[in-house]
Amino acid sequence: REARAQALQSVCDQLRGPDVQAVLQSLARTGSNYAQAFQQVSSDVEAAADEAWETLQFVGTLRSLADRLSAAETLSDDLSSLFAPLWSTVLLVWQHSTHYHDPK
Repeated sequence: REARAQALQSVCDQLRGPDVQAVLQSLARTGSNYAQAFQQVSSDVEAAADEAWETLQFVGTLRSLADRLSAAETLSDDLSSLFAPLWSTVLLVWQHSTHYHDPK
């Protein structure tokens, strides 16, 4: 997941670069139909990068609990003690995430 977030961030950085911005300005100046499509693609890439970084952040908060759950051999009392913090963390992710808090 981190590789995806980094790749998307790299594309965003390139889209914000002076060469790409010069091409975009030329397209807009000449009234090209591609200017609006390019802007939409740029916005979509930005949104995907934001979502990837946020997902990475929230997955990191759940990773240790999920690792402990998957390593458990049986449903013992120790394992049941993980459920309260797991659900609390899931609730916090749902409350604070702009992507996971989407009713879609």
